[in-house]
Amino acid sequence: MDSHRSTLAGRCGGVYTPSFELARMLREVQDDKTSTEYQRLAWDALRRSINGLVNKVTATNIKNIIQELFGENLIRGRGLFCRSCIKSQMASLGFTGEFAALVAVVNTEFPEPNPHFLENEKRYEEIKKSILGEESEEEDGSNARSVDEESNEEQMKINDDTGTNLVNLRSTIYLIIMSSRDFKEAGHKLLKIKLEPGQEKEPCAMLLECCSQEKTYLRYYSLLGKRFCMINRVYLEEFRDMFESIFPKDSPENTEVSIRFFTYISLESVPKNLREYQWQQRNKRKRGD
Repeated sequence: MDSHRSTLAGRCGGVYTPSFELARMLREVQDDKTSTEYQRLAWDALRRSINGLVNKVTATNIKNIIQELFGENLIRGRGLFCRSCIKSQMASLGFTGEFAALVAVVNTEFPEPNPHFLENEKRYEEIKKSILGEESEEEDGSNARSVDEESNEEQMKINDDTGTNLVNLRSTIYLIIMSSRDFKEAGHKLLKIKLEPGQEKEPCAMLLECCSQEKTYLRYYSLLGKRFCMINRVYLEEFRDMFESIFPKDSPENTEVSIRFFTYISLESVPKNLREYQWQQRNKRKRGD
């Protein structure tokens, strides 16, 4: 035990301990999980795991990273997770969207933590099972299973148990839009979300918001918007109302450019009065008015 104390003291002084050595030390003291040595070693292992996962997140692997993060004790390591996200975002500004989506998903799942270590461990095991749908080691005698596709689809259902339904809905929509491989996958996942009456505008608004954040025009958003308009006319009406304030009327040229741009989504999405305005201006120019 004295050797562990000296090693821990050395670590606090800046000495690096390899992961395999840390795992060995944990095994040697795991019989007494209330000891200071065990909790310090467990804390360091948790810190390394969270840092490693956060640093690897990208738009293509964020779904897998989230599942692996939920496998860690994020209640005990909430401070580690926040610090890791902040440091990683400052070092990689281009991945700000990915870090924001990661934090948004985690924030929707966790209640206030219990301050006691052993109670936290037990509580987190229960929360982990409810999120990932895993069986305990006592029940199946094996490691926790990964979440299958059916479980992922169930997680897309939005519940308003905490009174933050709208925030959760927007976070889910944003994550799907930004992490999908193409517009077909995004459309398939978005249509599986159960929307409450009056929430049909949220996918449309979030789609335009994501599109506006891009530095260059991406046809991905237009194709996704067109898919929504073709599936349900409700979305067509929502886009029409939103476009009303987007198209400029300061000159016929600007109006025409805007209409051509949004034709990628659907010609019918352009409000009728704007098309009439465009035609009137064209006729005036032909007459020489």
